[in-house]
Amino acid sequence: MNLTSQQIEAFEKQGYLFFPNCFAEEEVALLRSEAEKIFRTNRQEVWREKTGAPRTAFAAHTYNEAFRLMAHHPRLVEPLQQLFGEGVYVHQFKIN
Repeated sequence: MNLTSQQIEAFEKQGYLFFPNCFAEEEVALLRSEAEKIFRTNRQEVWREKTGAPRTAFAAHTYNEAFRLMAHHPRLVEPLQQLFGEGVYVHQFKIN
């Protein structure tokens, strides 16, 4: 996926780009299902409210295959590499 000159210009002006259809509905549904599974686990990366309700899951890309694949997906990585002109890595990853 290559960004257009208009998208690059928009990023330079606004500091972000929005791709509402970057992932298909089926892909989003799978990620939602995987997030629900993660929130049902008892992992130190899953932070909970005082009530026990899950609040945030950190670093899911390190222990869940679906989120690992998403974090490395060319539809995300290639535009970033195009914008920054170098390799990129995940600095922080969380599911709220």
